[in-house]
Amino acid sequence: MAKLCKAEDQGSRELLSYYRERVHENQQEREVWFERLGALRISQEDYHKQEWGLKKRNEEVAELQKELGDCRIALLEAKDTEFRQRCAIDELQMKQEISSSTKKLPGKVAATSKVGGSRERKKKTKAQEPHSFRAEAESLRKLLAEQKTLYEKEVAGLKEERRAREEEMRIKFVDRTFPSSTG
Repeated sequence: MAKLCKAEDQGSRELLSYYRERVHENQQEREVWFERLGALRISQEDYHKQEWGLKKRNEEVAELQKELGDCRIALLEAKDTEFRQRCAIDELQMKQEISSSTKKLPGKVAATSKVGGSRERKKKTKAQEPHSFRAEAESLRKLLAEQKTLYEKEVAGLKEERRAREEEMRIKFVDRTFPSSTG
């Protein structure tokens, strides 16, 4: 019996030693897994920070693009206003020149009649000067109308581009905010 007790005691010690070793291995493995889990938490937090930063940058870019579009439109409108003002100034100057030339015309006519010119010459001079000014004024009006049309088309194009960009940004925002469950 003593041998049996000794054998049992020896088997119990080996079994106990085996289980102690298994418990020790499991504790070490558990510590390794907790370290890995901690590393994952850090990388997940970092990922969320990066994602948030990217979202903020995209919003800033969209806002800056919108402001740039607004500035372009304002610039074109300012150019259009300046062009209109220049045309108005040119038109006033032409009217002033026409007015001053018609005031001088009787003096020129009188001078030519004294020199011995005929009445036909007087009539031609009177008729030709206003006609050339009218033709010049008409060509300037046509040029002004063409420029106005070009500016209006450019402004309309920029407004449409801005509207499309805003719609695209709205769709991207909705897609990011409410992702579809099919993806």
